[in-house]
Amino acid sequence: LLNAAPMHDVGKIGIPDAVLRKPGPLDAAAMRQAYLEADVFLLPSCCENSPNSLGEAMLLGVPCAYALARSPSRAARWFEELLTLPVAVPGLASALALILVYGQLAGFRQSFAFILVGHMVFTLPFMVRTVGAAFRKGELRALEEAARSLGASFAQRFLGVLVPAVLPAIVAGSLMVFTLSVGEFNLTWMLHTPLTRTLPVGLADSYASMRIEIGSAYTLVFLIVILPVLWGLQAIGALIEKHHGT
Repeated sequence: LLNAAPMHDVGKIGIPDAVLRKPGPLDAAAMRQAYLEADVFLLPSCCENSPNSLGEAMLLGVPCAYALARSPSRAARWFEELLTLPVAVPGLASALALILVYGQLAGFRQSFAFILVGHMVFTLPFMVRTVGAAFRKGELRALEEAARSLGASFAQRFLGVLVPAVLPAIVAGSLMVFTLSVGEFNLTWMLHTPLTRTLPVGLADSYASMRIEIGSAYTLVFLIVILPVLWGLQAIGALIEKHHGT
C-alpha cells in the first residue's frame, strides 16, 4: 500500500493492483485504517527526506564552507570542529539531545521537519568539509582577488566565479550527503513517528517482526527510488569534472 505521490514510478514495475494500491491523500482516520491493513505502508517522508536533506545541506553548507574558509579567526576553526562533532557522537545520543530540547514542541516533534533537522545535523559537516577544502585552494583565492579588482560585487564573485570553480567538490559533497541520509538509521529510529517513518526504519521493523517478504518489498522500493538518483549524481559529477576539471 502506497500513500506517496513521488512514488509513481513504483507502479511501472508490473505489480498487480491487488498488491499495490495508491490511495492518495488520506485524512487521519483513513490513514490509520490503511496503516493497520497494509503490510508495507509508504509515505512521502519515506523517500523525500534524503533529497530535502541534500537541498538544505547545499543551501547552508556551501555558504558556511566559504565563510569558514575565508575567516582567519580561531573562533572559526573551533566552530568548524564543533560542526563536525555530531559525526563522532553516536546517532542515538544526538537524537536524544534533539528530543530533550525540542520534544515539547508537539507540532515540530510530529512533523517531517524534525527528522530533517536530525539528518542536517549529521550530514552538514560532510558538505562543509568537502567544499571548504576546495575554497581554501590558493588559485581560487587569486581568482577571487582578480574578480574583486575588476569591480565584481560579492554576489558576482561568489555565484559567477567561486561556485562554478568548486562545482566538483559540491557534487562530491552532495553524493556523500545523499548516501548518508538515505541509509541513516540510528538517529532516525529515535526521531521518527508512524507517519514520518523512513525506508531504513521500515526495513528494520519488518526484519524485527520476521516478515522477510515485507523486508524484501521495502528493499525493492529502496533500490527503485535510490539507484536512479545516485546514478544521476555520479553522471553530473563526471560531466562537471570533464568541463571544469578537479
